[in-house]
Amino acid sequence: MDLEKLARHQHPRPPQHELRGHRVLDSRNREIGDVAGLYVDRDERKLRYLHIITTGFLGLGRKHYLIPFEDVDDEAPGMVKLRHDQETMESSPTFDPHTLPTEDYQRDIRKHYDYG
Repeated sequence: MDLEKLARHQHPRPPQHELRGHRVLDSRNREIGDVAGLYVDRDERKLRYLHIITTGFLGLGRKHYLIPFEDVDDEAPGMVKLRHDQETMESSPTFDPHTLPTEDYQRDIRKHYDYG
C-alpha cells in the first residue's frame, strides 16, 4: 500500500478522528506512549497506521512503533486503547520515522499483529 504521512495541518478522512498527541493504552490499560503521527493510504486517504512513541525512564530509551489502525480498540478524549498489550508492541519491528514504511515492512507489521 502506498502510504503518506499526514502533515500537522492535514487530518484523516472522516469518520476517523485526529489522534495525534493522544495517550496510548495497551489492552491492560497501561500507558505505553503517545500518538506522534498518522499514516494514510494515498488513494483512499483512509487512516492505516498510528506512529507511536514510547519513552523510558526520564525520557530516555525513546522508541518508535507503527501500529495498524485496526488495532485501535477504543477512543476517548485524549486517549487511544489498543487491542494488544505492551509486550506485543515492544516485540514488533521498530519504526524509523524518517522514512516511509516499505511494502515489506507493512506486511511484517500486519502479520505481527495478526491482520495480515
